[in-house]
Amino acid sequence: MEHRSSKAAEASSERSTAPILAPPPLVFLIALVVGLALDWLLPLDLLSTVPTALRYAVGGTLLLLALALAQPGKRAFRRAGTPVLPWQPTKALVTDGVYGRARNPMYVALVLVLVGGGIAFAGDWTVAMAVPLGLALHYGVVLREERYLETLFGDDYRQYCERVPRYGWRW
Repeated sequence: MEHRSSKAAEASSERSTAPILAPPPLVFLIALVVGLALDWLLPLDLLSTVPTALRYAVGGTLLLLALALAQPGKRAFRRAGTPVLPWQPTKALVTDGVYGRARNPMYVALVLVLVGGGIAFAGDWTVAMAVPLGLALHYGVVLREERYLETLFGDDYRQYCERVPRYGWRW
């Protein structure tokens, strides 16, 4: 298990948290509710033309992929003794496991849940809400967290950013 903490990070994390715009689960919930409301009020019926079994297979696969990203991410944070919730002070920089492949696997998982659920249940607007969800997470959470983590961990964090892509795997 690789994670880094420092006396400066521990002292600083006691005093501050990442200045995120809103909790990511709330951002996800807003996107989901807006998508479902639009699907009900202004149905496009595009995905409903796709065979149900295919929608379930694709949607289910995306939901399983989301789970495969989120659960190991949560476990890695817990092993490192740092909070999963981004509005709490960070105590360690986690760079191993799924975080050795993507710096934000839990946020990728949120988008995959929205898209997977939308596809499975023929929610065209729900799938479309992945764009505003992704933008809100990127600008309202991720970029703010990155500045915070760079302040806490300095060169260790900058080197990690050079090695590991923000949202996905380098092929």
